[in-house]
Amino acid sequence: MKKSFSKKIKKGKDMPLVIKICIPMILLSILQLLALVFTMFFSGEFSTIKKYAYNVLTEKTVNRANYIENALNQKTALVYETANEVNTVVEKILKESGKDISDIKTDKELNKQIISENADNIISLIRRNVVNDAYIILDSDFLYGERDGYPLLSGLYLRDSDVEENDLIKNKDLFVEMGSTELSRSLGITMDRQWTLYVQLTDEENFDFIHQPIKNQNKNPATPVYNSGYWSGLSKIYPTSSPSIKYSLPLVDKNNVVYGVIGIGILEKDILSMIPSNDFLNDSACYILGTDIDGNGRYKPQLHSGAAFSKLVTAKTVFDKSNQDEYNLYSYNTKYSSVGCISDINIYSPSSPFRNEKWVLISIADSEKILEIYHTLVNTFITSSVFSLVLCIIFAIAMSKSVTRPVSRMIKTLKKEPDIDGTLNFAPSGITEIDTLASSIVDLQAGIREQSMKVSNILSMSDSGIGVFMYENNGNTIFVGKSLVKILEFPDVPTDKDITISFEQFKYYIIDLCSDKDIFESGKFMQELNEKFEITTEQLYRRRDTNSSKWLRFTLTKDSSGNVMGLVQDITKAIIERKKIEHERDYDVTTGLFNRRAFYVGIEQLFANPQNLGV
Repeated sequence: MKKSFSKKIKKGKDMPLVIKICIPMILLSILQLLALVFTMFFSGEFSTIKKYAYNVLTEKTVNRANYIENALNQKTALVYETANEVNTVVEKILKESGKDISDIKTDKELNKQIISENADNIISLIRRNVVNDAYIILDSDFLYGERDGYPLLSGLYLRDSDVEENDLIKNKDLFVEMGSTELSRSLGITMDRQWTLYVQLTDEENFDFIHQPIKNQNKNPATPVYNSGYWSGLSKIYPTSSPSIKYSLPLVDKNNVVYGVIGIGILEKDILSMIPSNDFLNDSACYILGTDIDGNGRYKPQLHSGAAFSKLVTAKTVFDKSNQDEYNLYSYNTKYSSVGCISDINIYSPSSPFRNEKWVLISIADSEKILEIYHTLVNTFITSSVFSLVLCIIFAIAMSKSVTRPVSRMIKTLKKEPDIDGTLNFAPSGITEIDTLASSIVDLQAGIREQSMKVSNILSMSDSGIGVFMYENNGNTIFVGKSLVKILEFPDVPTDKDITISFEQFKYYIIDLCSDKDIFESGKFMQELNEKFEITTEQLYRRRDTNSSKWLRFTLTKDSSGNVMGLVQDITKAIIERKKIEHERDYDVTTGLFNRRAFYVGIEQLFANPQNLGV
């Protein structure tokens, strides 16, 4: 049974205890990390974070578009109100002067009177509406001449560059962009550096704020005036003046005759203040105010905020809604990978003749930068996961070593040469199970020693000349009974008790004192013992210091664990008696010479090897 168990052990894979403890802990840590990674990546947590980053872009764009929409729509009501006030003034002037509305195209004084008496209404409009521009322009046709084939129109165009600072009494904060010098002096308003006397009407987009309302109203005279308002893109009345976004209403008399436009303007800087670039961190994105006048689905940028525009947008970049992704964002053909949102700005009513002209707020963002928080979180998660795994491995190794260190000390103690009385002392480990195992080993050792001592005492008491020893393969030690100590007469070793000594020390005693040194020094004797598991040999044991000798019979038995148990018998008397009998058998008692038997045996041995005789 023991032998088969030993074979089973040998067939198994040897592995240090520290690895057996460490590997499961590391595997458990890896499994926990994999579970966390699976949860974060495959359960949609990181997708949610990514979606949140995109939603931030969408929400900011939508909110800004709604803000612009509300701000612009709120400013149209006062324009309509002022247009009615202007119509009342014009109607009064025409009635008092007995003139017709068509005389505007032929009567300069009538133009001058209409503009002059409505100047306060224009000033009131720019103040009450908190806008940068307010104007009234009359359709005077070619009354004031022409330039390059286009008519010069009369009117009054005021500008307030900073709507936050107002001089309500002297109007020092206002400038005349277009109008007569006489009217400028009478109003006490300074003429701007880009001042012009008339508006040179061309077919350029700069004058759509005049063309479109008049053209549409003439085409559809039944359209209510409040539905005929028109928002133009950035435009300027003079090549060097600052552009503004304008809203114009046609001026229509009671007979539905269009005689001019009235409107407001908002400078680029004030529009940009509604779409600040600091909505996005690190210049990762920007806003673009775009228009689709032709209805082809492509939006032309009117103005933009943020440095990201110049970094991303090229002359070939097209803004449309053709490339929409799963997050309801759009991708554009920019320098670098980008995404964005397009949010409609509803500045026209469903019944407006300009309802097909679309205004939108576009956001465009660098794909990498807008997901910077997402990438940061992912990288942080990966770094912390790797760091946690490394810490777990270090902790597992440390814990494994803390558990196996007492076991290693126990093994070293077992391999260490024991005391002269054979005792092994284990240091406390602080681990209950290991201390219990150490105590059990000590108790087992004490039990074995006690049994051995009983046998040794019996042999010693019998004075039979028999001694015993046992070689422990695992501990590399030999237990020597006191009867054997007495027989072998080990030097400097007490003979009144059993001892446990190292194998090297025991071998030294045998090699030093035995006539046949091969008993432990050569591998032949141990090989024979490994093959037969039990052998017997007789050796002459001679003390060099006393020159005394004994004949000893060694009987060795090896068990399945590799332990060798030895029985040593003092056979000196038996050897002497045997040699005496052999001598009396071969020699004549009287003469001391070989007798006949010995002579014939000797002759046979000589002639068995004739080459030794030389014959």
